[in-house]
Amino acid sequence: MGIRFYRGIRLGKLARLNVSKSGLGLSLGVRGLRVSSGPSGTFLTLGLPGTGLSYRKKVGQGGGIGWPNFKGIFGRDDEPKEKAPKLIAAAEAEPVPPKPEHEMTPAEKRLVEGLAYYRQNKIKEALDVFLSLSREELGAAVLAAAILANTDTNAPTAGRLLERVLQADEEGEFPTPLMQAYLRDLEIQIEVTPSVTVSTPIDVISVSLLLVEMYQAQEKMDEALGLLEELDEVTEGKFEVITLSLCELYAIAGLWDGIIDRAQTVQEADDDVTLEIMLFYGRALQEKGLDEAAISVFGKALRRTKDRNPALLHEARYWRAWSYERTGKRQRASEDYQKLFAEAPGFRDVAAKLGV
Repeated sequence: MGIRFYRGIRLGKLARLNVSKSGLGLSLGVRGLRVSSGPSGTFLTLGLPGTGLSYRKKVGQGGGIGWPNFKGIFGRDDEPKEKAPKLIAAAEAEPVPPKPEHEMTPAEKRLVEGLAYYRQNKIKEALDVFLSLSREELGAAVLAAAILANTDTNAPTAGRLLERVLQADEEGEFPTPLMQAYLRDLEIQIEVTPSVTVSTPIDVISVSLLLVEMYQAQEKMDEALGLLEELDEVTEGKFEVITLSLCELYAIAGLWDGIIDRAQTVQEADDDVTLEIMLFYGRALQEKGLDEAAISVFGKALRRTKDRNPALLHEARYWRAWSYERTGKRQRASEDYQKLFAEAPGFRDVAAKLGV
């Protein structure tokens, strides 16, 4: 408990062996051509160096994970997302003082113009500017994608923009000098799960998470999980927001061991991100029949309640009571259900559980 075993072993210049509790993975390739294999399957990535163009596809037999309708790690039918979640570049941040106009490049002038439109809430004008710059300036491509992702019809375009940005990152072309000068104080809001939204600077992690959410919105679940596992490998599991997003996708796929492997390192609910990771962890343990361990996890999740999402705390209390019931601890289950009923009488079937 609390220890995650993970190791990357280089096998010459072209290969890397990834070892974790959940199994072995292998990455092979050179610039522009890579094959990655992990728990979700094998993916082929083709890119044309210098062009920003890339193509990613799941290969091998089976056609990918059989993604079921999500009954939910929390035991409910989650409504499918009708469009990409709200991905918004923060308009409040002020850019660095601009240079005198005569010292700016044409691209720099246009980027400053687009940011000014955005701060004035002239979203259409800002989008037009960012799209016109998207091929020559990667920062503009990210901002255009963030705006497009809020529409029903343009999420695929946003996805292609972000795929090109990630390809440029592999080639060492991201972030750009203009991003470092003008976008360093901007943040993007990402709805990681229906209960947790985070704000993050514009970097390779936020771009990847944006793309994962767009893949989910387009029901490209294999691509979403493949990208997340690759990001988790590169960052060596250090970012809890990536862990949370992985836990959600593993739950949808019913990969309980994957949740347990990644979530077990979180021992305290320091914020809503870690709180929800612990909820996924406890529910995965319940799915494996380990109710005593689940009770312990939910108990830790409930230690800190200040500034936490009440709905997540209600989930933790409900599922702890559920495990108390399954292990014959009916008095303790009743105490949790009664406290939950006092806070949220309409929550799930808690009233029926108490016979009221």
